[in-house]
Amino acid sequence: MKRKELTIEEIERRIEKINAREAEEPTAKDLAAIAEAEKEDPAEAITLSEYNAQVARTPGT
Repeated sequence: MKRKELTIEEIERRIEKINAREAEEPTAKDLAAIAEAEKEDPAEAITLSEYNAQVARTPGT
């Protein structure tokens, strides 16, 4: 199935419709996840390649 090409005007109309929606309030679960994420140290982040190498070295995975 071929997708229809969107014009700039159509994209702008869609964005306006999205922006016109009422903002959603975060749930308690969302707020807990945000608080947990804020505790993480970005310096401990690893790349997908590093993660895959760790998984490959882990027995039983």
